[in-house]
Amino acid sequence: MTNYGTRKKSAIALILICAMMLTGCDPTGIITHLESKYVGDEEARENPLFWDDATPVPKSSNLYTLSGDNFLGKPYIDLARLGDHILMVGQAAYSTKKIVVQDLTDEDYKLSFDLYSPWSNSILASLPYDELDCDGYCVLGSSKLLLFSKTNNLIWIYDDKLELVGTFEVNGISTDFESIFYMGDNNTIYANSVAGDYIYSIQFPDEISSPGQPVTLNAKPVKTDFFQHILSPKLVAQSKDESKLIITGIDSKSMRQSIWSYRASDDSAQLLVESIDTYIGSVYDDDYILCTSFSDECWKYVNSDENNYFFEARDITDATIFADHSYVLNQKITSEDKPTKCNGIYYEEDGTVRSSFSFSKKACELTSCAFFEADNLAFYFIYQENSDPQLLVWDLSDAGKKKDPITCYDNFYELECTYRAKMHEKDPEMYPIYSNFYDDGSYDWGDLTECRELANKLEKQYNIEIYLGEEVPNQIDVFNVATMTHSDTTMNALKQFQKILALYPDNFFQQLMYGNLSSLRFYFAGTLSSDADGMLSEAGAFVSQLGQCKLMVIDCNFVWDMSYTLNHEFSHMIDSRLDYRSVWSTMDALYSETKWASYNPEGFEYSYDYSDYTSYEPYYTYAEYFVDAYGTTYPTEDRAELFGEAANYAVSDDPDFILTYYFNDTRLKKLKYYCSCIRDGFDTTDWPAVMPWEKILKAH
Repeated sequence: MTNYGTRKKSAIALILICAMMLTGCDPTGIITHLESKYVGDEEARENPLFWDDATPVPKSSNLYTLSGDNFLGKPYIDLARLGDHILMVGQAAYSTKKIVVQDLTDEDYKLSFDLYSPWSNSILASLPYDELDCDGYCVLGSSKLLLFSKTNNLIWIYDDKLELVGTFEVNGISTDFESIFYMGDNNTIYANSVAGDYIYSIQFPDEISSPGQPVTLNAKPVKTDFFQHILSPKLVAQSKDESKLIITGIDSKSMRQSIWSYRASDDSAQLLVESIDTYIGSVYDDDYILCTSFSDECWKYVNSDENNYFFEARDITDATIFADHSYVLNQKITSEDKPTKCNGIYYEEDGTVRSSFSFSKKACELTSCAFFEADNLAFYFIYQENSDPQLLVWDLSDAGKKKDPITCYDNFYELECTYRAKMHEKDPEMYPIYSNFYDDGSYDWGDLTECRELANKLEKQYNIEIYLGEEVPNQIDVFNVATMTHSDTTMNALKQFQKILALYPDNFFQQLMYGNLSSLRFYFAGTLSSDADGMLSEAGAFVSQLGQCKLMVIDCNFVWDMSYTLNHEFSHMIDSRLDYRSVWSTMDALYSETKWASYNPEGFEYSYDYSDYTSYEPYYTYAEYFVDAYGTTYPTEDRAELFGEAANYAVSDDPDFILTYYFNDTRLKKLKYYCSCIRDGFDTTDWPAVMPWEKILKAH
């Protein structure tokens, strides 16, 4: 092994020196040569001296614990790669006699930093706690260390040798930085402050004559074209090649949570994933790997060679992708009665395993990691209380124990269906299934073939998903769902559904996928029944949300009343979007429950209960305000009753009956307000001047 080889070479060198001394030769030249070969920074990387303090981990061929004099008594809590070395971060409360590393308060702790070279196995430079006045730090890319003080708005930047580059007083932003990343190509730091909704840029001078003398800099909010369309942008990471920033936020047009990689030099952005805002992943130039669904632990891998796929990975804490398209996933598996198991898996771009390890030790956990992929080495910090710091060394050139490759899927839905079916067997309540099987186009639909063809057409036209027959699960939310396999009943329901969809503009259903919603699904089934407390025993349709899917389940037997029923349910979906937008939009939203309540009589309150709603006394007192008693259960049901009948008016064979029976001046005022809220809360580009559900307002 490499460590024993290094020790062997050192022993040989010692023998040579002793022999020369015995024969009268001057060993100085050889000593100098040996130091340059085995201790010098560049040469030492070929035969790194840290192996001298490394101990093999039992039952592992590629793991070593690293300790020794460099780490004795040090209050290290973290590490990071800094240039070609490892930055060791210390944190402790100091007294005259001892170091305390537990029970710290914000006022007590002090930071310190050492630059450790694994190649020479030595501390190259230090920033002692008593020479610093900072309360936070951040490694900028892999080449600079930034320290900041929240109290006096000062920041200090050090290079990869821990030499001070400059001291700066920052105006325009609190230095209580939430995240901060350095873009080396334009000498600019980008950061978001804890207190603000902007990402800020701080431009640094090219030359600094007196690093210790504070220079005043101004932080400016970034308001380029890209950021004009992002609500609540957050800077969460930087690409590994340090060319891009990773931004999360809400697209102001779609209102969907999204993650982008952003290149500041030309204000260009690449959309990585929609419907998720928590970033676990890694980007290298145009390659990336990231989690696309936390509920299903689904990951997406994309590289510039178009070798793209989805895969399942559980309990992943972080990921790193490299220039050659390979990547590492770090996994942490916790158990109540066993030590935490930390795993690392190094994958080739096709999902085969290059190297892997598993580490488990009582009262120990692996935290941060420094990769030196060119040297086939990775160093992890081993967190353990009341013990001298240790590092775990992973030899990436050794495959370790044999591990199966990941299973790659061409699309998300095949992975989701496979994963859900497997997890549903273990825990049905935690992992409800969204579909009984995945149809890759080869499934024999039998009598439902024509129904499937029409469903495929509607899916493509409206960007929705439709599930039929045996695809539909028998339990969705709190409802028991009967399977519908009768082709004529299913076809009649689909044709009626097609007419209802035609009431809505082309971009409407896309806009119902807001926030973290990734799909809009419709299930065509038989009888829908429930015995849950406070719920209807039977329903013609219902709307629910499972994970990142908004769905509507439809009883195909209710064709006779489907126009009202489905438009009623669409109103619930509309409400959800309006609620979300009212929270996140920077503009004042017209929609609010307070405003809606103002259209009801003073003193009225909804029952907030579906059971026995026909006996709710306030309905009979204020009946003129509501389409029926069901509208008094919840505000959203009140709006849905109005909207369902208003949309039904546009397609009814007897619209005059709907107008005279269901509407009066009071109800029409409520409907008018609701229609205004819809226009305010949606992108109405290319919408007609009068929408079908607004026609009844013109007719009155």
